[in-house]
Amino acid sequence: MQQPLLRYRLFFLSGDEGICEEAKELNGNIQTVAVNKGIGNSVISIHPDLAVEKTNEGIKLALTSDLEQCKIDLPKHFKMELSFKKHWKAYKASFYPGMQKLPSTNILFESDDYFDVLRMLMFST
Repeated sequence: MQQPLLRYRLFFLSGDEGICEEAKELNGNIQTVAVNKGIGNSVISIHPDLAVEKTNEGIKLALTSDLEQCKIDLPKHFKMELSFKKHWKAYKASFYPGMQKLPSTNILFESDDYFDVLRMLMFST
């Protein structure tokens, strides 16, 4: 049975500058607030009080916008390869139904069901 195309609304995202940029590429109507920026092996963060203030402003702005413009179409098929630093973590995750164990520290998962992908990630990480 073919899964219907799923549509989700993501209207606000706060976090790392990189993920905020990716969200804007998906849909420019998504309101984002970057509160930190990864540089090499480090992170530069804004002050927590400023982060809360900017996040609250961003949420208010997002909720007053047209939420219908924030739709994201999900693909019909998902293919995810995960890589672990420790081989035993990949071995453990390989027990999830439908998971394929790849050489050493990698696993591969494919599904047409977005919620199964989310369940797999909860099991594997």
